[in-house]
Formats: sequence, structure tokens, C-alpha cells
Amino acid sequence: MVARPFGTKLAGLSMLVAATSSLATPLLVYSPATPTTPILEVSDTAIVSYVVTSQDYKTTSWTMTPILGIVQLTGAAEECSSPFVLGLNQSCTLDLQLSAAQMNEVTQGGPIACQSGNPLSCYQPSAANQLEVTVSIFTGGFEP
Repeated sequence: MVARPFGTKLAGLSMLVAATSSLATPLLVYSPATPTTPILEVSDTAIVSYVVTSQDYKTTSWTMTPILGIVQLTGAAEECSSPFVLGLNQSCTLDLQLSAAQMNEVTQGGPIACQSGNPLSCYQPSAANQLEVTVSIFTGGFEP
């Protein structure tokens, strides 16, 4: 058995902790700018907005993954483009137009943005801030 110096074991542990802590810090942070749990009638449209801030040390291109009945708006000055590019501490507003007629009765989760070209590096809001859209299919009164 070869004795290893204590410093070698400590260095290995330090590298493991550093790798784990870097995974715990999301590269994108979503801050809701509007309520994220709308209840819509089938004929309704609505806009849900998030301010998306990069915590990545390099400038990165991000692409939102498609969600049925939801379109990313890109026309206004502060809106995220598609795809959007952010550097460290830069942000943009992710405006999402919801079209209830095209959505499932319940849409939960997201929005999700992935590094362009890397579908394994994706981020979404914290559980408390994710989309939860309910589409009411009740459209009329009761018949006697």
C-alpha cells in the first residue's frame, strides 16, 4: 500500500466541492415581472413576463424551448431576442404571449432556456416561479 500525503486527499475533496458548488449556481436567474399562475378562458390571451439575468462568466446565447400555445415576444427594446445573448449580470425581459385556445387545460413548468447548441445546459425558474397556466373550458351557463 502506498501512503498518500494528506494534502492530496484534501486537494481532491476541494475539487469535488468546487465542482458541486458551481453546479448549484444557475447560469440564468428568472425573476417574475408579472403573476405566473394565470387562469384563462379558452378565448383569452395573456402575457407573462420574467426578467432573465445571466450569472455566466462568459457571454452566452440562449434559446427558449417551445411550449404549446406560448410565443416569445421580441419586438420591444428590453425584450429578449430569439435567441438572446447575455453576458455576466446582463438581463433582458422574457415576455411570453399565452394563447389559451392553443394550450392544454393545464400547463405547468418552464419557461426553459437552453444554451444554444447545448440541450443539456438548460435553466428554468425556481419551482415557486414557474408557469402554471390553467385554461377554463367552462364556457356557458347551465340548462334546466
